[in-house]
Amino acid sequence: MTEPEYNLKQHLAAWLASLPEADIRALLEAARDDARDNLRTRLRALMGEVLLDQVSTYLEEAVPHPALRRDNVPPTEPAPPVPALDAAQVQQEIAALREQLARNERALSEARRMPAPQPMRNPRFDDGEGNDPDEGYYVYGIVAGTNVPSLLQRGLAGIDTTHPVYLLPHEGISALVSRVSLEEFGEAALEQRVQDTGWLEDKVRIHQQVLGGVLADVNLLPFAFGTIYTSEHRVRVLLEERCLLFQDRLARLAGCEEWGVKLFCDEAQMRAEVGTISPQVQAMRERINGVADGTAYMLQRRLDSFLVGELERRQEEIVQHSHRMLSQHAIDAVQSLVQSSEVTGRREVMLLNGAYLIQRAKLPAFRAALDDLARTYAAGGMIYELTGPWPSYNFSNLNSAEMLNGQSAENYRC
Repeated sequence: MTEPEYNLKQHLAAWLASLPEADIRALLEAARDDARDNLRTRLRALMGEVLLDQVSTYLEEAVPHPALRRDNVPPTEPAPPVPALDAAQVQQEIAALREQLARNERALSEARRMPAPQPMRNPRFDDGEGNDPDEGYYVYGIVAGTNVPSLLQRGLAGIDTTHPVYLLPHEGISALVSRVSLEEFGEAALEQRVQDTGWLEDKVRIHQQVLGGVLADVNLLPFAFGTIYTSEHRVRVLLEERCLLFQDRLARLAGCEEWGVKLFCDEAQMRAEVGTISPQVQAMRERINGVADGTAYMLQRRLDSFLVGELERRQEEIVQHSHRMLSQHAIDAVQSLVQSSEVTGRREVMLLNGAYLIQRAKLPAFRAALDDLARTYAAGGMIYELTGPWPSYNFSNLNSAEMLNGQSAENYRC
């Protein structure tokens, strides 16, 4: 051991001997935590190196052309120089991609409320019913009854704006239908058009407008965006074969509406609240104020780590309590995936994305419960947002297998 190292150890030993026992214990605990963090960091680095070696070996074995294999490159021929990357340009491209992604997600946020579409095969299928092979039939959903006053009075335009929406009745229920051009809505055309955010946003908006235009008048069973049949006859076959299923689902939704509740959190405000109400936080802050600077630094790091865990625990507690209280006033309730700030456009973090099936008569009680929650948790930075009513996508309980039973998949897209 060199003389400077020995002197440093002597000074440290003397300094530790002068500290109170509580400070020494706290310092050792903090050092132990730091050692664990350092060990995890080193293990991650070592595992990364091992994985890189494995990936490199895999890529060498997977390269199809033998001339590209590393072991076949003549040692006398140096590898061609790698062009230098322009860091500023790379950062600009990454920023542009992120911005485009955020715009796309905002445009598709409403489409994500609907079931995901499945591919449609052979949209120009000729069913022998004399239908125009260049036209399809877009189905928005099923309604109870055979008369929709708002539809008759306003003459709603369909998703292909050249054709109006009309009812196709069968035994007390009706399909909400409009014709569409397969030049625009055929399989090949759709594969291209869904990449166009502007086109997709416009069509999703029309789809929602049609459903919203009849929602107040009738009991509605919504279909997924992009449900297309190749003939009116095929839609009638669907009504005949799935009539009992549709009637059962419509009866379940009778007199009910779907409402959404999003819960956002201002984390800086919540962190401040946790610091005032948590006895553990207050005790740790008192200890920090009464020790030397070196020990205080270590204790502050422990406090910061504790605050992160306490914040997450508090958030989860509020989410569960909120969902439970709101669900008491609903027929059914579900929690969907929360959305990122890029999608919501808000700085606050979304904690809850709930949907609730509510009887219209109980809507005032539901609103009152939501207001109580908002008042209770306002000091902690909690913000509740109520949206609706929506078509009951989350509670219609329809899937492709049920819808396609007895039908050819080539005539249906959902």
